[in-house]
Amino acid sequence: MKTARIAPIAAALLASTLALSVQADTGLTRAQVKAELAEAQRTGNVPDYETGRMLNELFPGAYPQVVRPARLTRAQVKADTQVQATGDIEMDTLAQRNAESLAHGQQRTDRATAGAR
Repeated sequence: MKTARIAPIAAALLASTLALSVQADTGLTRAQVKAELAEAQRTGNVPDYETGRMLNELFPGAYPQVVRPARLTRAQVKADTQVQATGDIEMDTLAQRNAESLAHGQQRTDRATAGAR
C-alpha cells in the first residue's frame, strides 16, 4: 500500500525537478550567438567544409594574426627563480617588466593590424 502512494509522489517530484532544470539552462541569447558568429567570421575561425581546416589556416593573409603573449627571457626566469628562493620582491622591477611586456605585446598587435588594413 505504501509503495502505491510513493510512486506517484516520486514521479511528480522527478518531473518538477526536470522542468526546473530545463528552465534554468537558457543558453545564449540570439544577440550573443550573432556576435560570436561575426567574431568567428572576422578572425577566420570558421571551418572550410571541403578540407575541415579553419579558414585562417588556409588563408593566413586574409585574417588578422593571432597575438601571443611575450615570453620571458632566460635571464628573467632565472631572476624570478632567485627572487622566489630568497623572498625578495622589488615592486619597481616587477612593474617595469610588466610595462615592457605590455609594450612588446602592443607592438605585435600594431604590426598585425597594420598588415590587415
